[in-house]
Amino acid sequence: MEWLLPDAGAFDYNHWEPVLLHHPSGAAAFVLCVLCLLALYLSARNLRREKSKSWRIALFTLRTVTLAGLLLLWLQPALQLQKVINFKTHLLCLIDSSRSMTLPVEPGGISRIEQTAAFFSNNSEKLAALSERHRLHFYRFDEKTASSSIEAVSRPGFADGERSDIPAALEEVLHDYQPGEVAGVLLFSDGVQVTDSPQSAGVEEALFKRMAEEKLPIFAFGAGSQKALPDVAVREVLYDGFAFVHNRIGIEARFSSRGLAAHKATVRLTSGGAVIQAQEIELPQNGEAQTTFNFTPDRVGRFIYGIDISTPSGDAVPDNNSRSFSINVMRDKIRALHVAGRPDYDEQFFRQLLKVNPSVDLISFFILRTPDDLANVAENEMSLIQFPTDELFDKELQSFDLLIFQNFTYVRYQMEQYLENIRRFVENGGGFLMIGGEQSFQPGRYIGTPVAAALPVEMLSSGEAWSVAPFRPVLTEAGLRHPIMQFTRSPEANLEIWRSLPPLDGLNLGLTARPDALVLAEHPDIKTGGKPAPLISAWRYGKGRALAVAADSTWRWNFTAAGEGADTNHYRSFWNNAIRWLISDPELKHLKLSSARETVRPGEKLQIAIESTDRNFQPQSGVSIKVKGALNGGQPLFTQEVISGEEGRANLQIVAPDAEGLLVMEAESGSGEDYEKTELPIFVQSGGRELEEVGVDFDYLKRAAELSGGEFRTLPHDMDELPEFNTGKSRRIGQKKDVPLWDNWAALGLLALTAGLEWWWRRRRRLD
Repeated sequence: MEWLLPDAGAFDYNHWEPVLLHHPSGAAAFVLCVLCLLALYLSARNLRREKSKSWRIALFTLRTVTLAGLLLLWLQPALQLQKVINFKTHLLCLIDSSRSMTLPVEPGGISRIEQTAAFFSNNSEKLAALSERHRLHFYRFDEKTASSSIEAVSRPGFADGERSDIPAALEEVLHDYQPGEVAGVLLFSDGVQVTDSPQSAGVEEALFKRMAEEKLPIFAFGAGSQKALPDVAVREVLYDGFAFVHNRIGIEARFSSRGLAAHKATVRLTSGGAVIQAQEIELPQNGEAQTTFNFTPDRVGRFIYGIDISTPSGDAVPDNNSRSFSINVMRDKIRALHVAGRPDYDEQFFRQLLKVNPSVDLISFFILRTPDDLANVAENEMSLIQFPTDELFDKELQSFDLLIFQNFTYVRYQMEQYLENIRRFVENGGGFLMIGGEQSFQPGRYIGTPVAAALPVEMLSSGEAWSVAPFRPVLTEAGLRHPIMQFTRSPEANLEIWRSLPPLDGLNLGLTARPDALVLAEHPDIKTGGKPAPLISAWRYGKGRALAVAADSTWRWNFTAAGEGADTNHYRSFWNNAIRWLISDPELKHLKLSSARETVRPGEKLQIAIESTDRNFQPQSGVSIKVKGALNGGQPLFTQEVISGEEGRANLQIVAPDAEGLLVMEAESGSGEDYEKTELPIFVQSGGRELEEVGVDFDYLKRAAELSGGEFRTLPHDMDELPEFNTGKSRRIGQKKDVPLWDNWAALGLLALTAGLEWWWRRRRRLD
């Protein structure tokens, strides 16, 4: 090789293969073949004039060799020199480290993970001998797969995975090896699998059969025993992920008993460490029982609930005697009180909007007659009822979530003594909406009243109070980002929608926004106090929120838009957004806590995501946020301060307490009007889905071994009984070099010689 290729450094390589450097397309190869066949055919016809058959054969052979040489010259033949490295085949050992491996093999005995560790410890010398023929690799797997070592797996270790997926673990570890490099897999597991997206039987079978085709047998070792462990467990909890406040809900729980005599047990429904209900059930021997808890939540929010069953004597696995879950308790109905000064288009469209909203429980009054109106009949003979001011604004006001005054004045209904109740209603967390008109704001005589203190606008006592000139609202910078004003997620598209809405034709004048209020939309031309007159203004007052809409013609965004063939949904979207903001929808909070998991184990690390936005709902960076966590309503276990980043976000890693219970994470930021507070409940519980079934699944392990061409054994086991694995060497190309065979004087000279000889012969035989 060195003599043939003196400049290639051939002795640096230990293997060679012939290759072609030019790879023509299929179409080019087809055309070339046709041309070559045609050339040979014409050549044969041309040689028919030669009388000697032997001369014809010799000359045709020369032409064929010349044509073949030209073809090879086009394909550019070469020798590929390779450095091939031979390896010992790999042998993969996968050890299940999910929580079911912590269960005892038999009552009072060692655990399954200890049984597995004993196998490696007792066979250390034989494993060392096996490593002379194979490269051994050790992995632990549960919800994820991690490399390990012979020293680590020879100790009992720590099995705490909440999920286990054998096919996924096999796929993950085999992905790192080339075909032919792995001799087999040693799998140590109890066969119990818990996955979020379980593999179908067909997919698993295809994997095992593919391993058989690639000569990757699985030799499975079953940890544990098929003898039933005495155990009482919460098998299943059936519930809806959401419920409505003040509405009765049902939670169905199923319990199992194995290896224990029939007995009575106490089951409880708890929340935050408090017992909501307790029942006594009869558990049969080696059977199941179920019961239903019915209760009525009285608060809105996400709550962690728990169901547990009393632990009998002899229960081998008390960790599965409880189960936690979360339910999002929402408002069934938004209780809204709507009072309109008189019937008109704006009142009609707005009241209809509230009536058709299934989440709104509406009580609506619009005034058809006032106490000043003369009536020639007795009160008891009139169908129109008297306005129940005392009942609405004294006795029942705090039961409402939202109060709406639409073009309404309190003056004629002796309501002065109730105005303080309305202010206090907003301060304590209620939502208040005042919609404009000729009886709202200054014309309604609200200047200086307690109600005025709760509004986001101040009212001037002099000057013109009403304008009927048509205008198109202009969004402010705050309005561009505020959730009330959002029709779509695209800022550009949202602004274009606002510009396309039909114009309004009524505006309350003499209003100025309070310093802490947000003006979301304003008049394009009219100014008050040197600033554009506000149309839509919002602010927070105490724990509540108030919105002022200084117009009585938003109905045109529905009726007029429909007449013009435009979208009428913008009217509904605007007012629905306003209602959500007024009732402090949790999704519209300025400070949010979130976690990927609602349940953690004692001592487990957990990431908490924090998000802060300003009053315009834009990311707020540089905000100091105080975060603390308390277990079961006790003293804070930890307090930490974080600073929000450029995107208004921060991350905090916590370690769950060692004790079980409800861990409430609480975050606070700002002060005064900017104060924000939010909570996140997290349940700390040692049990999990891995302990729902305390038995083993050796049938699964047997099927995996048989389909892949391997065998199944139960622990304890001696390695002397292991079959021989494939000890063939795996090879890998470490380096390669292409040496052209056509680009040299010998190849080109040989081609020139055959072509010249064929030409000379034809001339001599006078065949031209």
